Amino acid sequence: MKRKSVTTKTLLHIAAIAAIFLINNAPLKAQTIFPSPAISKNEQPQKITFTQEEIQFINLNPTLKIVGDPSWPPFEILKTDSAGNKTYAGINKSILDAVCRKIGIQPQYIPTKNYQESIRYIQEGTAQIIMGYTNRIPPSSQIKYTEGIYTSAIYLVSRSDRLPKKGDTICLADFSLTEQNQIKRYFPQGTVFEISEDPVKVLDKFIKGKTDFIIIGQFELSYANFVKDCKIVPLDINYYQKFGIREPYAKTLVPIFNKVLKTINWKELTTVVFEEELKFRSEHTLQDLKQKKENSILRIVLTVTLVFVFFISLFLILLLKKKTRIIEYDEIAGMSTFNKFQTDARAILKNAKPREYLILSINIDNFRLINDSFGVSKGNQILTELGKHFAGEKREDELVCRYYADDFVFFMKSPDFWELEDRVFKMSKVDDHIEKLLPERYNLTFSSSVYYIDAPNADISGMIDKANQAQKLGKNSYATHRVMEYTTEMKTENDWNRELTLSMNKAIENREFEVYYQPKIRFSDDKVIGAEALIRWNNPQKGFLLPGKFIPLFENNGFIEKIDKYVLQNVCSFLDSWNKNSRSKTFGEPITVSFNLSRYNLYNSNLTPTLKKIASQYDIGPNSVEIELTEGIVFDNKKKLINVINSLKEAGFKVSVDDFGSGYSSLNILKDMPADVIKLDKEFLSSVPENTKESIIITSVIEMAKKLNITTVAEGVETKIQSDLLRKIGCDIAQGFYYAKPMQEKDFLKVLENGGIKTV
Repeated sequence: MKRKSVTTKTLLHIAAIAAIFLINNAPLKAQTIFPSPAISKNEQPQKITFTQEEIQFINLNPTLKIVGDPSWPPFEILKTDSAGNKTYAGINKSILDAVCRKIGIQPQYIPTKNYQESIRYIQEGTAQIIMGYTNRIPPSSQIKYTEGIYTSAIYLVSRSDRLPKKGDTICLADFSLTEQNQIKRYFPQGTVFEISEDPVKVLDKFIKGKTDFIIIGQFELSYANFVKDCKIVPLDINYYQKFGIREPYAKTLVPIFNKVLKTINWKELTTVVFEEELKFRSEHTLQDLKQKKENSILRIVLTVTLVFVFFISLFLILLLKKKTRIIEYDEIAGMSTFNKFQTDARAILKNAKPREYLILSINIDNFRLINDSFGVSKGNQILTELGKHFAGEKREDELVCRYYADDFVFFMKSPDFWELEDRVFKMSKVDDHIEKLLPERYNLTFSSSVYYIDAPNADISGMIDKANQAQKLGKNSYATHRVMEYTTEMKTENDWNRELTLSMNKAIENREFEVYYQPKIRFSDDKVIGAEALIRWNNPQKGFLLPGKFIPLFENNGFIEKIDKYVLQNVCSFLDSWNKNSRSKTFGEPITVSFNLSRYNLYNSNLTPTLKKIASQYDIGPNSVEIELTEGIVFDNKKKLINVINSLKEAGFKVSVDDFGSGYSSLNILKDMPADVIKLDKEFLSSVPENTKESIIITSVIEMAKKLNITTVAEGVETKIQSDLLRKIGCDIAQGFYYAKPMQEKDFLKVLENGGIKTV
């Protein structure tokens, strides 16, 4: 009985909408806006490729705050849901949700009183993204804009055939000043322009006969058909809808948005417009009917019309069912879309307890390689087969969908962790399903992760993001069936990395990074002959940070390139000042200062010219800069490393191999590497002289290095016993806490001026 009631109610609702459309000759038009050039006409799924920096940004910013226009229907409007919460709705919000979903970030919408308050929020940095009619935002270097999403024309609507003349009043929405000036050029001087921030009020005035002329956007144009015999004149003025993004987010996020916008095709866009237009018109129609319910003539007309359009209603129901299938069914994977998954999960979680349910994410390893090697069509076939497989693995009380690309997501009750891992292991055996689609020896593997839902009322996308954050840590694990669990420690690490990422550029500008120097001592005469330059960060919020707290992050997000240049500049500046210091003339010999160059830089084809250009800006005299490369780089690309070393030496730099002995083929690379210096891995010294084997290995390495005319440096020297042994077996240079800890530049300068360091 309840089912029948709902169906009848739906029929009447749709019939009422259809009646008004027929009476007023205002059919649904999904093309009241037109896609911009950024929107693709290709209906096939398109691949998005993010750079390493963009991926790092997405990982560090799982949630972004967004504001919009609370009164610009149907593009954007602030509504109150059944729980009393204010939330945005409309075309732009739906588009932005789709973009965020494809990127993998969670939008957090902030309600505002009006668009001016939204603009203030984005200017102050309270929000990172702004929707709305962004042409109205005052110019600012802090706000950048995405490419246009769609364009819409501006029209004059007149109650009669007459055009405005001097003294007439034209009511218009609050367009930008540029567009207002363009509009005014169309009309004679003396025309009065009445501006309203709310376009709905402009329409209401016209419909109710309170004004004879209005200027509105193309979308609102169809609603002017509520007035018969009105004249519509195009003004040859268009605006592009864009999203505004505040710095420092804009630098990375605008290119990300533009990439994703290119994957949204015209069909997706017009489907969104169709759905939102239908919602808006139904609400507009019902409100209009409610206001006129006392009008008996209208009731008679509607009654007759409802009968007339009953069959049309049935057609509309079929159309809506088709649209609903598009929205709720993933044609490629053969299962629910994320929209349906999200709605169903939200309904279940309404009365759930913390950690009663979980999100399980299963992601194909190296799926991009499959697409690149065998084609997107083959990739889609694999997704179809896996969709069938995972749908078959879903239990009756569970949900499953393809979140995006190759990421399949389950929603289920929380079992024992080991039971879950065993189940995922079994689900990962898919050879029988895809054996005909991939080469015989291709082993399709998965990475999987789980988030136990602590906050049932949180956003579903955010829950999946947390699971995927854990998954990223397990991508390189040997046991590909292992399920990685999201923990509070991961959140803490993610927050830490995000805060450092957002402050790193300012830190360079504010010179928060400081170069410390750890002296190097020559064994033959105990003289200081140089130092290693080491980076430190005096972070105003986090305090004094050692490299281990930020260098791994910078290597992942690419900022290490700036840090390495920063260190080189400081080293060259120091050597320049030492060269001009009168004490350097009596010191007796030039000094060498080394610094560590990240492997990230080796893939920069302009590496040597860039470093040479920096060094050429300083007069370092006979002193030398030594570039330290870790031994592990050899195993990345041995041939490339040899070419880089030769290039750096030709440019006047010395080159050393750091952490020598940590690799598996250390002795073998001695004959190939054209390095000037090798620095013995400090782990060798951890058990010297107690460990006779390690002493023998160190002795052998030093003897071979001498025969190859390579200088040896022992770092991590912490005791007199270690120092005496290294001296005895012929090591050239020592570096470590036994002699001196890393020190500030002014303190190292004093060491040089005083002629050396005294040891106990």
